[in-house]
Amino acid sequence: MKVCSVKIRTETDGTVSTFETKGEIELSESPILIYRDGESKVTLRLSDPLRIIREGDYTLSLTLKRGERTQGSIGIGTNSGDFFIRTKHCRIERNHDAYLVYCVYQLDFGSSEQNMKLHLVAKF
Repeated sequence: MKVCSVKIRTETDGTVSTFETKGEIELSESPILIYRDGESKVTLRLSDPLRIIREGDYTLSLTLKRGERTQGSIGIGTNSGDFFIRTKHCRIERNHDAYLVYCVYQLDFGSSEQNMKLHLVAKF
């Protein structure tokens, strides 16, 4: 595992937030990025499909594959539920010293939807 800096920009229904932290990345055929967000641990499998798992204050599991509808889950306390994800765009690139991730997707909760954008840079 290599130490890396992680910069994340998310957009939820037009509201932008940014986050910077340190993480660790395993550079392999199926690279894995791990970072902490407060007391939570976030793991990303940087391959197609992109897989995001959050464990801690709440749990979240997302699988993002361009042009496909996949199922995700979220849990808060003892309550949990599933939802669908429609991924419009998902690009993962590696250059000599960084991974770049850009995804556009929609979370479908049945009675409501959220439009999401994720831009992540993990520089090692």
